[in-house]
Amino acid sequence: MTYLSNAIFLLSLSLYTTRVSEAACTTGWFGTNCTYKCHCSDTKCNVVTGECATACASGWFGPACQYPAGKLNGYQLQLFSADNSTIHNYTDTSKVTTTAVYVTSSTLKSVMNARIKYSTSLKIFEVEIYGDSECKSKTFGLECTKTCNCNDPTETCFVATGGCQSGCAVGYQGEGCDTVCDNKHYGYNCASVCPSQCDTAGCNKTTGKCFGCVAGYRGDNCDIVCNAGSWGKGCNNTCPNCVEVNCNNTDGVCLNGCASGFKGKMCDSKCDETYYGENCALRCSANCYNSLCDYINGYCKSCSPGFQGEFCNDKCSEMFYGQSCAYKCNETCQSCNNVNGTCTLCTAGKRGVYCESDCEAGKYGINCTNKCSSNCKDSLCFAINGICKSCNQGYKGDFCNTPCADNEYGFNCNETCSRNCERNKCDAINGTCIYGCVAGYRGVLCDQACSLGSYGVGCQHNCSTSCIKYENKTEHWCDVATGLCLNGCYEGDVKNKYECQKLIADPPNNTSAAAIVVPIVLILIVACLIVAFVFWRFGIIAYFLNHIS
Repeated sequence: MTYLSNAIFLLSLSLYTTRVSEAACTTGWFGTNCTYKCHCSDTKCNVVTGECATACASGWFGPACQYPAGKLNGYQLQLFSADNSTIHNYTDTSKVTTTAVYVTSSTLKSVMNARIKYSTSLKIFEVEIYGDSECKSKTFGLECTKTCNCNDPTETCFVATGGCQSGCAVGYQGEGCDTVCDNKHYGYNCASVCPSQCDTAGCNKTTGKCFGCVAGYRGDNCDIVCNAGSWGKGCNNTCPNCVEVNCNNTDGVCLNGCASGFKGKMCDSKCDETYYGENCALRCSANCYNSLCDYINGYCKSCSPGFQGEFCNDKCSEMFYGQSCAYKCNETCQSCNNVNGTCTLCTAGKRGVYCESDCEAGKYGINCTNKCSSNCKDSLCFAINGICKSCNQGYKGDFCNTPCADNEYGFNCNETCSRNCERNKCDAINGTCIYGCVAGYRGVLCDQACSLGSYGVGCQHNCSTSCIKYENKTEHWCDVATGLCLNGCYEGDVKNKYECQKLIADPPNNTSAAAIVVPIVLILIVACLIVAFVFWRFGIIAYFLNHIS
């Protein structure tokens, strides 16, 4: 027995069938004793169930196409209790044209049997019993566990199916308004499509607002593109390393390349240690220590020995070298290698890799590349300026390149020719008189007077025997230059008396002397003029004058 409180009956047309052999029925019939007619579009149906392989014929519906459309009007429902007393008697007067009618009553108690009368000749009816007839709080279904979803919030839905006369509430669809819109639809009868940029969670079934946006969009309807510099889900990612901070709003790929110091499609990787700049396209300076530089601006982290500056492109300042240009070149260098400090140019008087050594003997100047003058004594000169320490015989001056004057000779021309040299000129090296000695002197240096008793050039003449001897000497005494008797003449010497007296007592007649001297002077003047002309004519006089200066 079935006991229901406030029972609801669903009346629908249904055929009660039993299995029969498929071979028992002819085409167009099925069921027990083949008493039921197929209502298929092609008149062929399953001989057991009546199901159509194609579609139902016009005017029929249901699993076996056995429900006639619009045939339930005018039925009578009677319900009986266990003692067979009538507890409910209902006659339909609504002229229902659907295939199912719902009957509710607040007086239904325990139902034992039901009787349905229908004006047509249908053989079998199906009665389905669904829950209470008066569910409260807008619920429906067995034990009223389901909530109505009617468009009119004050409406009570059909307790059996949840269907609503006002239609389904926003966000629901189906005969019982119990089917929620799928993730792509919302609104009345789920007829509105969610915004195309909603993510897979879809949108609110009522408002259509997206639960979440696909990458690159934001806003309730996901119709706002991410601001420049942001991208991805919720526009929560940034692309600060893109040029002009410009990236694809969906995947973050930089549109204009990478800013200085970064690389990759999304510019999210720093440059390798030896590269820098936009898209990491520039190599660090070769003068950076180990080729390492700042990945953004290319400034060297430190410089290789010998270089300085932000990019290490500048050599060390003059006289400095090494790591960070922190070391000073040797003071004896004029300049040095900027890397290792070896001298490229030494100060005067120094030589060697670091200009640590003095010039070798016979050389002087920068890097000791100059030779001392060959006129320097022993070829020695001061290493700095090349000035001779002493000159060879016959030369003078700082560099011993000036010959001695006519009356000079010896080392540095420090010696003076003997005043007894003829024309006061001697050899510049050894001081020997070039033109011999003046009358009265002899020797290579003309430094010896004629011996007692001789006189004249080369002391070749003997004093006159008429000259009185010198004191107790045996030689006659006369002037070494002129031969004049210095101590007088012997008066008894008749042969030489006149000569002696003339030389001593009677000076020569002036007129006679002038007659002799004047022609001689004129001859000498003419000779000098001739010599001068010859020297000028052949350019010898210029050389001579320069040599003398």
